[in-house]
Amino acid sequence: MNLTKGIPLASGFRLRYAGLGFLWAWIYCTWFSPAVFGDASGLTINSSVTWIISALFVSVSLFASPILFKRDLISIRWVLVVAPLVNATGALAMAHYAIFGIDVPLLSHVGAAMTGVSSGWLWIMWGEFFGSVDLEVTYFVLPLTVAVPLCCILLTLVFQGIAAGVAVCLLPALSGVCLYLSVNDQQILSPAKEASPLSAVIFLRVFRKGVASFFIYVCISFCWTLISYEAVGGWGGMTVVAYLIGGVTAIATAYLSTIFSAKTI
Repeated sequence: MNLTKGIPLASGFRLRYAGLGFLWAWIYCTWFSPAVFGDASGLTINSSVTWIISALFVSVSLFASPILFKRDLISIRWVLVVAPLVNATGALAMAHYAIFGIDVPLLSHVGAAMTGVSSGWLWIMWGEFFGSVDLEVTYFVLPLTVAVPLCCILLTLVFQGIAAGVAVCLLPALSGVCLYLSVNDQQILSPAKEASPLSAVIFLRVFRKGVASFFIYVCISFCWTLISYEAVGGWGGMTVVAYLIGGVTAIATAYLSTIFSAKTI
């Protein structure tokens, strides 16, 4: 039985379901704002090599974990508890020099690898969670999660230093708490229904949505290539405005994509 099946959106939605946004916020506030790496100005290339290490290990985690565990991660209690703790611990280890001024490069690299593996688990479990709740809740919550990192980014304009750096590193733990509360909300989650065999009609519909998504991505990427990095260097001003516009655009695009998907399936 689905968690919120048959329950109106007004009573089925919980703020904890937006906890995925704290995982997004950790990424953006770590590598795209100066909250952790002081010289970050909105571009990962201005942050740290830890970005590359973490991105590499999260890719491996996303592909390898389903094969290694062979069942839903969200049903494995120790993964549900350990993943956010390891992510937060790895984040602190990764940014120990930027936050505390203690320079141990190997510790930063190991911490980045830890964040990659554990954040991959969190991504998978949040996906499994939203695959088990009522679609109406999922359609409403997922775009809403974009607002969480936007608010956190705005806070980095005011709060910086050690306290801000530590707070950002603990965002994955907060996401994990929200996930734990969501999973244990009301009743036990059941796995999403097994997909039906792929038919030619379904393939064409998925292809249409894929083309539309690709078109949106190309347009955004084209605009991004026209930006002069020197003109938006530093934190604040046009950089933050660009983040806000991008976030609002992402929310609008997500809702429009949802409407488009609902009408074509």
